[in-house]
Amino acid sequence: MDERNARIAKAHESKPEEREVTDNQGPSSQISDPDEAISEGLTEVDAKPDVTDTRPTNQPSSFSYGRRSTTHHVSTRYSEEELEKNCRYNMNHAKRGIALIFNHENFKDRLSKRSGAEEDGRTLSYTMKHLGFDVREYKDKESSEIMEILSQVAGENHTEHDCLLVAIMSHGEENGILFASDYAYKVDEVWGRFKADKVPTLAGKPKIFLFQACRGKKLEKSVITFDSTDSSSSRGLILPSSADFLMVYSTVEGHYSWRNTTEGSWLIQDLCKELNKDARSKDMLTILTNTLRRVAYTRFSSTPTTPDMNRRQQMPVFSSTLTRLLYFDETTL
Repeated sequence: MDERNARIAKAHESKPEEREVTDNQGPSSQISDPDEAISEGLTEVDAKPDVTDTRPTNQPSSFSYGRRSTTHHVSTRYSEEELEKNCRYNMNHAKRGIALIFNHENFKDRLSKRSGAEEDGRTLSYTMKHLGFDVREYKDKESSEIMEILSQVAGENHTEHDCLLVAIMSHGEENGILFASDYAYKVDEVWGRFKADKVPTLAGKPKIFLFQACRGKKLEKSVITFDSTDSSSSRGLILPSSADFLMVYSTVEGHYSWRNTTEGSWLIQDLCKELNKDARSKDMLTILTNTLRRVAYTRFSSTPTTPDMNRRQQMPVFSSTLTRLLYFDETTL
């Protein structure tokens, strides 16, 4: 087993989370040097996380998390009237919240340089600041540093925050593998730290995770088709610890993810375009749907020197356990 495979095996053995991997890695890659072989579009082998929201059966159910003490009145269900009334997240706390951006361009191993990553970082950082986030951007961090930063943020008091956003842009592989500048890790190691039973001050609040990375080496096939035509409750509420998460992946499991070497990644650029245009007027899932449509309908790879990779498409995907509509209301900052 070579050094790279050993690292991936180690990630699988350790924590059940996903990790991003580079576009083409080592001798098994379809393109030996993607940054030189592809002039406009560039693939990244993105990894998809094992998004398992259910709590292990041997863990006792706990109601200790949440924004209110369990000594207050606790209800296990909303009435129909309350469901209608409390259909939006409260996005009027004192602060919007923290946005962590982990952007990887250079790697210590044989992984290729992610040309265009700097533009993604600049665009995403601008958009998140425009939405009122406390943006903390990190470049080319090692896996241990990433885990330490995530743990530190999970340990902070988020009581006065609306939400949390974590973005990881790197290389990836199948089965939720992501790559830091040194070693691989899994997606679950990222979002699992912020479940409601572990971070009580984020319970009942949206937690957004954005993964720009490949999730395999399959190419998306094209087909021709034709168009036919919060208000906060005054009482406590018991919620599943995996509620209120939004996971966004740049591509479906097993497939390549594309990045332009000068303009940045398709998903990041198109998502920021939609957020800058409609964040104040449309809910987040609508914005994501519009982003997916923009990527699917307008993006094609340009790799004239590699015909098999030329004119290929990409299909982002998201998974949601959000329990309310998410609007980025104007902040008072």
